[in-house]
Amino acid sequence: MLLEIVLLLVGFALLLSGAEGFVRGASGLALHFHVPEYVVGATVVALGTSLPEALTSGYAAFRGNVDISVSNVVGSNIFNVAMILGLAALITPIYIRRAIFERDAPPFLTATFALVLVALDRRIERLEGVILLILLFSYVFWLLLEREEPSEELRSFAPPTVWLSLLLVAGGAGGLYLGSRLTVENAVAIAEALGISEWVIGVTVVAAGTSLPE
Repeated sequence: MLLEIVLLLVGFALLLSGAEGFVRGASGLALHFHVPEYVVGATVVALGTSLPEALTSGYAAFRGNVDISVSNVVGSNIFNVAMILGLAALITPIYIRRAIFERDAPPFLTATFALVLVALDRRIERLEGVILLILLFSYVFWLLLEREEPSEELRSFAPPTVWLSLLLVAGGAGGLYLGSRLTVENAVAIAEALGISEWVIGVTVVAAGTSLPE
């Protein structure tokens, strides 16, 4: 089982570095096309750092490990709100603009309750998946209607050229894909070796690992 643990950690490292490269590259592309900073954070950065969860859950579903697929989503949301926001607040106080909170709290709560509703019958159908994606893209389109100038911090974070941005996006996507495979395959192997359910390993170890980019 030692090999599986090492490969799991390698998978986490690939997810972390892949998300970093993808977010930097995508941020550079967004700035090149004059996308507002808040929109970059709420779409490019949020979606980019969520790619580890998306690819890991997607690959787990493809393999038939549906417990890991769903538990990773649930566990990651818990880690994002409790651990990641808690750690950020320990580093420095977090001040939230009232307008942003009033605008984004309803979509956040809607997404949370949507998961509860579609999972009530313990089965998430393709149609329900389509509805969830429509809600997501509607939210992204709504955000893209905003306009504001990006900060110097974001400019320094993004690559200086479009070609370097594209290279980082491609390399980051490759790292995310390989990392998701290593994470799922070895998490399943560890769960089987320890005699615990895939749900438990998904909602704890896998969720914590895929939440590292956030």
